[in-house]
Amino acid sequence: MLVAPGRAAAVAIMLLWSAIRADALDPRKAINEYSHTTWNQREGLPWGPIYALAQTRDGYLWLPSATGLLRFDGSRFTRWQPVGAEVIPGAYATALHTAQDGSLWVGFIDGRISRIRDGHVVNYATLVSRRVRTILDTPDGAVWVSYDPSGLSLFREGVWRHMRNDDGNETADHCLFQDSRHRVWTCAHGAAVWRPQQQRFAPVGLSIDIWSLAEDTHGRIVGISIDGSMSVVDGAPTNLYDNVRGLPLPRTIEVDHQGNVWIVTAENGLYRIRNNHLPGPAPLEHFGKPQGLSSDAVLSFHEDRDGNVWIGTSNGLNRFRESKLRSISALTTRTSVLGLAVTATPDGSVWVGTARGLTRFETDGDRHVERETVLADRLVLSLRYDIADDALWVGTSKGLFVLTPHRSLLPRVLPVPTLEYPRAIARDREGPFWFADSARGVIRWDPADPTAPVEVERGSGAFIDFVDRQHRVWIGYDDGHVRRFSGGRARVYASSEGLSGAPVKAFHEDRFGTLWVGTDRGLSRLDGDRFTTFTVAQGLPADFVSEIVEDDTGMFWLGTGAGIARIDPREFEKSTADPMHRIEHTLYDGSDGLRGMPAHFGNPGATRTRDGRLWFLTQNGIAIVDATPMGERRPPPPVHIERISANDRAMDLSTTVELPPRTNTVTVDYTAPDLSVPEKVRFKYRLEGLDDAWRDVGSRRQAFYNSLRPGTYRFRVIACNGDGVWNETGAAVQLRVLPAFYQTRWFRALSTCALLLTGWGAHRARLWQIARRLRAQFETRMAERERIAAQLHDTLIQDLAALSLQAEIVDDQLPQEPDAAKDTLVVLRTGMQRVVTDGRRGLTELHAGVIGSDELADALTRAAQELRGSNGPSFHVVVEGHTRALHPLVGDEVYRIAREAIANAFRHAAAHRIQIEVSLTSDELRVRVQDDGHGIAEQVVQAGRPGHFGLEGMRTRAAHIGASLKVWSRVDVGTEVALIVPARSAFQPPYE
Repeated sequence: MLVAPGRAAAVAIMLLWSAIRADALDPRKAINEYSHTTWNQREGLPWGPIYALAQTRDGYLWLPSATGLLRFDGSRFTRWQPVGAEVIPGAYATALHTAQDGSLWVGFIDGRISRIRDGHVVNYATLVSRRVRTILDTPDGAVWVSYDPSGLSLFREGVWRHMRNDDGNETADHCLFQDSRHRVWTCAHGAAVWRPQQQRFAPVGLSIDIWSLAEDTHGRIVGISIDGSMSVVDGAPTNLYDNVRGLPLPRTIEVDHQGNVWIVTAENGLYRIRNNHLPGPAPLEHFGKPQGLSSDAVLSFHEDRDGNVWIGTSNGLNRFRESKLRSISALTTRTSVLGLAVTATPDGSVWVGTARGLTRFETDGDRHVERETVLADRLVLSLRYDIADDALWVGTSKGLFVLTPHRSLLPRVLPVPTLEYPRAIARDREGPFWFADSARGVIRWDPADPTAPVEVERGSGAFIDFVDRQHRVWIGYDDGHVRRFSGGRARVYASSEGLSGAPVKAFHEDRFGTLWVGTDRGLSRLDGDRFTTFTVAQGLPADFVSEIVEDDTGMFWLGTGAGIARIDPREFEKSTADPMHRIEHTLYDGSDGLRGMPAHFGNPGATRTRDGRLWFLTQNGIAIVDATPMGERRPPPPVHIERISANDRAMDLSTTVELPPRTNTVTVDYTAPDLSVPEKVRFKYRLEGLDDAWRDVGSRRQAFYNSLRPGTYRFRVIACNGDGVWNETGAAVQLRVLPAFYQTRWFRALSTCALLLTGWGAHRARLWQIARRLRAQFETRMAERERIAAQLHDTLIQDLAALSLQAEIVDDQLPQEPDAAKDTLVVLRTGMQRVVTDGRRGLTELHAGVIGSDELADALTRAAQELRGSNGPSFHVVVEGHTRALHPLVGDEVYRIAREAIANAFRHAAAHRIQIEVSLTSDELRVRVQDDGHGIAEQVVQAGRPGHFGLEGMRTRAAHIGASLKVWSRVDVGTEVALIVPARSAFQPPYE
């Protein structure tokens, strides 16, 4: 059979979209079964009617607002700004269209047109100053624009042409539409198709007022009239649309890529016809503000590349998305909303225990129908289907019941002792039942001996029991321990054996015979005689694990505190082998249609039906997961770097980003547009040149760096979608941090040279200082030698010379005058004793040190006392000023100069009175020695006595410490010696 080229193209397009849009809206579901989300001012959407929607190749959804043109990445709305100094009209946008070359065409309320591509904008002044209604482009490069209330323009090769009829009048049209064969249609009173050869529109089909056109999956061009009725304009006739009659104020018809027909109205929300391929008129569904639409005034429709349907209204943005989960959010009025236990039977039924009885569901195609409720007004806490007996055992607060679903739904009560809260039922290979009763404990009951139940363990806390393939009975408790009964013996496992120590919620034995335990703090696996526990630290979505179900492919499905998680069991082996490995998982939560977190009070809380579906009890009804292969995983999202700011100033991203010197903070805004599940997009980034590894920042869309050093960096960011598929290429941008003048190479070179010169200078200064100090020490030693020489000359040498003469006299007297020699020896001995005393005194003076003004005064007082003797002149010591600390060397020199002056006064002045004054001021240290003796001749004051070094030594010492020595004397009047030392030389600074 031959296929028309147009029809083949339509089929190819539909197949392509079907392959790409794995998450497109399932036509088998009602509108209210889709995940519906609304954005308005509360979610950050600026106010304004949404006249148009479009998605560009980079993944963004574009929409107008009162503040300008917006881009939406699924998570946040940002105002778009062109590159550089380019501007975009400030008028309100009323039409958006993504062209085949990837550019975005924007039409405004005042008739202007803009074309956006790669961040740049080109503005056009068209021939019509009316609101732009629709824009489309054709493969030949032409751009068509329609206006409100009518009018049509064609843009080709840079020239605008306003379309007119044969009579020269402006075309009157209500719509502009392009079919799968790229034919351009208009509609008003009937429909017309563009004939390129004739360069005119030719009427086609019915002559009725048509408001909008669309193409259905059978290639038919259908239209809706102003009176709200649908008709086939071009193609085979059908009664599929006979139910569409009298819809109020229809605006447009849209067909999604699953073939569902959507009718947008101006005041009454949305209508939809499912593509169910059934004969006869299709049922019409309605969704408006009472059902959750942001407004009944619908203005725009768009289907994105993931198959999500977006609706723009006068009061917000709406999205319809395929839910991976189905929910039964409320059972009928006969039952409770909250399910307590659930199990499936081989006949396809699913039984749900509630506080008001036991409800049975049957599967009718893709629908789950509630059939009947039995055991009404009974609290049903536990269920167990026994395949050997083909019976359903029901544990209630009023006893144990058994049902045989394939024969009768009449329950039969069993003679079991009163059960208060039978939260779980298990049965071992010998036939007895085990009940975990949270009030009474563990009870074992044998139907063969129904009157003799055995309380295995009395007390509260038992939550769940389970029998494994080795027919061992496992009991889980609220305090976190587990008991195993086998062969009449019990074994207890607790936190010391690797369990989490939290209340036990679930048991599961996988296809390999491994036992798993779900608790409030993780999932535990039995390895030999110990458990290995996995928590959030190893990658679980939450620590709370209340259900464990294994599907037909061996995948684990966990009911957790964060949602329902799908995990490959091999991930646990990887985590055990590598402690750094994070357990990969797919999480289904509220964004996937889950209307409550998994939770149950009895057991089991989840079950698998014969068609592969998984039923989970939640806080708000029942969640149903189709665990059969859920289609190909979505491709990873594109990654974009939107903005880089340095010190809060935006940078140009068109080239390498140059950051100014002294940049303290750098902020990078990035995103990965995902219009399906943006909250599950995860990011990693790194700054090459600084970061050694990737930074996993979860869903955060900003990177921050502080005080980057000058240099070249490369910022990279990658992202993954909710299915865990990573875009490893991601996005990257080159950054160059410019150096400040003090961070440049030349400055560093000059600084290095200056530092070397400074170091060399400091080294030379240090050498000079050391040399000066050595020289000063040498001079001090020389001066000391001179002083000692002078002192030896003035005292010891003279005394020894006198004693030598006495010795000669003794030598002469001994032969002739022994008595006189004896007297001379007495004088000689006395003189020798005096020499020894003077020598000791000199040594004491050499070892003494003076470091304070008080010590100086005390030392001079002691010296005067020693020099005075028993009959010497009187003396008086006076101290003026506050006590000050003296430099040690200066203090010693001052003492020796002053002592020499005092010694001269006592020895040579023949004085009656000697006065010693020590004066301390802020400017100087002054020591004055004054006597009333016979004085010193002027020539002696100036040049000293021949062979004596007293005055000369004093002047030398004074010059050495930077002091001045003044001597005044008059014959028969007395002598005054004054030593004046500047403060900077005499005193120690306060900080020393």
